[in-house]
Amino acid sequence: MRALICFLVLFSIFFECSAQAVKITSAPSWLVKSSFIDDKKTAADEVSNGYTLALYERQVNLADQSVFMHIKRRIYNETGVQNASEVSVSFAPQYEHVNIHYIKIIRNGGVVYNLHQKDIKVVEEEAESDEFLYNERKRAFVILKGVEKNDEIDFAYTIAGFNPVFGKHYSDKIYFASGLQIENYFQTLIVPASTNISFKTYNDAPHPKETRTGDNKIYEWLNPPIGEWKWKSGSPSWYEAETMISFTTFQNWKEVIDWGARLFKDYKYPLPAKLHALIEEWRKKSGGNKDKFATMATEFVQEKVRYLGLEIGTNSHEPHPPAEIFDQRFGDCKDKSLLLSMILRQENIESYVALVDTEEKKMIGEALPSAITFDHAIVAVRNEDGNGYRFVDPTITGQRGPFSNLYVPEYGFALVLNPSETGLQVARGSSVNRIEVAETFRLSYNDSSKLKVTTKYYGKSADRTRDELRGTSIKELGKSYQDFYAKLYESINLSRPVAVTDDSAINELKIDESYAVASAWVKDKGRKKAFNFIAQVLFDKLPNPSDHPDDAPMWLEYPLNYVYTVQMYMPEEWPQYFVPEHIKNDYYQFDFTPRVDGKIIYLEYYFATFKDHIPASMVKTYKADYEKINNEMSFALTSTPESPKTRDTPRDPVSITTLALFVLFLGILVLLVVYLNERSVPVQYDENAAWSIQGWLIVLGISLGVKIIYQSYLLFSSGYFMQATWDALRELGGVGLQGVAVFEMMAQEFSLVFGVVLLIWFLRRRDIFPVMFTWFVGILLVSQFLLMGMYMYYKHAFPGQDLVQTQMTNVIQILIYGAIWVTYIQRSDRSKYTFLISFSRERSVTGRHI
Repeated sequence: MRALICFLVLFSIFFECSAQAVKITSAPSWLVKSSFIDDKKTAADEVSNGYTLALYERQVNLADQSVFMHIKRRIYNETGVQNASEVSVSFAPQYEHVNIHYIKIIRNGGVVYNLHQKDIKVVEEEAESDEFLYNERKRAFVILKGVEKNDEIDFAYTIAGFNPVFGKHYSDKIYFASGLQIENYFQTLIVPASTNISFKTYNDAPHPKETRTGDNKIYEWLNPPIGEWKWKSGSPSWYEAETMISFTTFQNWKEVIDWGARLFKDYKYPLPAKLHALIEEWRKKSGGNKDKFATMATEFVQEKVRYLGLEIGTNSHEPHPPAEIFDQRFGDCKDKSLLLSMILRQENIESYVALVDTEEKKMIGEALPSAITFDHAIVAVRNEDGNGYRFVDPTITGQRGPFSNLYVPEYGFALVLNPSETGLQVARGSSVNRIEVAETFRLSYNDSSKLKVTTKYYGKSADRTRDELRGTSIKELGKSYQDFYAKLYESINLSRPVAVTDDSAINELKIDESYAVASAWVKDKGRKKAFNFIAQVLFDKLPNPSDHPDDAPMWLEYPLNYVYTVQMYMPEEWPQYFVPEHIKNDYYQFDFTPRVDGKIIYLEYYFATFKDHIPASMVKTYKADYEKINNEMSFALTSTPESPKTRDTPRDPVSITTLALFVLFLGILVLLVVYLNERSVPVQYDENAAWSIQGWLIVLGISLGVKIIYQSYLLFSSGYFMQATWDALRELGGVGLQGVAVFEMMAQEFSLVFGVVLLIWFLRRRDIFPVMFTWFVGILLVSQFLLMGMYMYYKHAFPGQDLVQTQMTNVIQILIYGAIWVTYIQRSDRSKYTFLISFSRERSVTGRHI
């Protein structure tokens, strides 16, 4: 019984409060009369949603802190009856109340319905609860009965009260575009004459008509042209396509900073004893290292304080006290940012709450100063040199690695709530967002084929993937990945569970997958076996421009470095029919570098972005590039390897220039060999008593022979003589990079020619062999060091390939090889007694030169 009485009391209180918040009253006396033209009517074949707005009128009175709305709907058909037969108003009961002036249904010129108080219902809205945000906003609504085709619904109401969190300031935007047809459009802004207000127009928005009445300035937009909402899908969030005007009573950003600093009480909050104890624990663990302290504090706020916002009333912008957030272990972005900032200040780390706009981003640099510009709060930490800030987002979960390397999005600008600042601060994001995917196929005509996939995530991608994995079991993850590949290869199954390796110290996350493909090969139309390869993992990262308009910028994920490598172990040897593709400009880069080595096909893809968008002027270029990229994303490899691609691909022509350089340098080397062959050096022993080649010298001779074979393979399989190679090098690095390739080719040519000559001198036990071998090793070392320097200079041209590390390995191998054999040749008695034959004796005995 008591429970029932309590319920009835609470219900009556709620109903009374709702009734007080929503009333039927007459229109306010301050309204400015509008010039509504009732005979403007949209043709039926131009109507969408089944109805139009015969009138849209909005008047804002800053002194009265009220917004008046007058709307008249025309119903054209049954769809309009469905869509337009409800009138609703959303409001915050903490500081707003709704005065409904009338709601009428007009039929054939007569009123068939007038509003009654009992028809008004009020419900809790909580439209953002799915995002863990609660604001206790309410929705007053009236469901109209008996609405028919051709009726008009005419209603007006006033929302009285502004959010007191903004004090005396007011900011807003007016758009001159709509998804509905508007036949009469009026906007009025009534401002006290003593209040300064600034306007900024976008996309040729109309300026208001300004008049003065008594103590007020009146700004009116009287039936300006209203366009349709423009298509923005695929464009960056900051792109403003609509005609719009913004206005504000803030005079500069300094005023907004001061407003925000006061809202955050100049960071003067007490902290609870438990938090102080935790801070002392972090202080001891960090040992005075502020970066380590900041890392531990940030991880605590990110992981131990969950994201949930009670944004009720003034707490839409005003934070809750840090002690409250720490105790309840939840808060929204401003709460978590304030808490982290207060913790960092305990270690004398200068930090502040910073306001950013996740949609407008860098464009707020061109916006009017306003408090409503921002939709997110992060933390700004003063750089150690005192210049500028680095930023951290305490709402991001799953972040690992040192504090200085934590990923933060590219917000463009931030308003740091530091009273000593006067304007916006540059807020650059992290440059680390790298994904490396390596797929290894072992393809068999008859047996099951194998696929191994290793994916490594760094920076942003590691954070995001780590966070996603928390809500996914290994079993679910494996099924998800298998479903992805099943769309490409029907008979694929995981052969073992997915393995996840997380190196949180360097923020690297690795996922390994292993699959068996029962029937990787399918029969094509010609009844041949074909393996259909699709680079789907990379293709999904590329924005599809097919439906994007040419006059709007196009969104790019930025930053992004995507490295995708494929190794295919084929059942038989495969020819090189793949053609490289290299595209690079100021906004993105794509590289496709194929290589075939006997039975192994290597495909290397790379995609990177340098900006967060492609400008409208480059959209057509990207569409053309996208087609080129798309052509390299899929191949049909048939069991007759003469035509591994489905499309016709001409053989690359030979580079005449490269061939000429090769022949020219070969001629120089031959002349040098002839000259050196006729030289002799003093020896300690009689050449007539020269020993035969025995012992460790046999191993040296074998090593020279192996080197010749390997060097021949490198020289003639590296694509030096293909015109496509030189075209690609020119695109990647210009003439300079081509020069590096020429030097590399000549170094390999020298190594091959002199390797052959040294083997001949070795077998003939020539007296010059020890000296020439030593010089040979020395020249190889010098050339490899030079190449390593060149690779370092041009490493940006080879994303995903660590040529410097490869070259370093070559240098170390030559150093070891030279240290062993040069020492042996110069010091061993066997060498001294073996290499004694002079050129003159050899010629007198054999009559040969070389």
